[in-house]
Amino acid sequence: NELVSPYCTAPFVGGAGEGANTIAASVVAHTEKTAWFTVRDVPKDRGVDRKWITGISPTFTGPNNQRPYLTLVEDVSTSGATVLTAIAKIEASDCEVGNIVILLDRQENNALDAIKEAIMWRPVDVIFTKEEVLTPMLTKFDA
Repeated sequence: NELVSPYCTAPFVGGAGEGANTIAASVVAHTEKTAWFTVRDVPKDRGVDRKWITGISPTFTGPNNQRPYLTLVEDVSTSGATVLTAIAKIEASDCEVGNIVILLDRQENNALDAIKEAIMWRPVDVIFTKEEVLTPMLTKFDA
């Protein structure tokens, strides 16, 4: 969580998928963040608001009654599909993705470009790329 926490700027931090949920929960547990949320695989069958999100009260609004801003965390991004699906579900729940933190970008399928396009001007921070992780190992074995 020490790697991810500095990038989590919104009052709510949640995971885009199951692997990222544990990272987001750890950030919330070890920082001053307001709350953890999760994006559901299946919508809730009760209630009228925020059927795709668990952890944010349906009555909660941001400053000046704005939609709540969320930090979305992704553990590993390959195609970007998990993040793109989570963005759609968050927006359908009357919330807004304030920024995205990706722990590892596998640098495949133009995923990062698709994610940046989906949230337009908002920040997308990548902690590590596949190249950054593999280059030291490959250099060691080439020697």
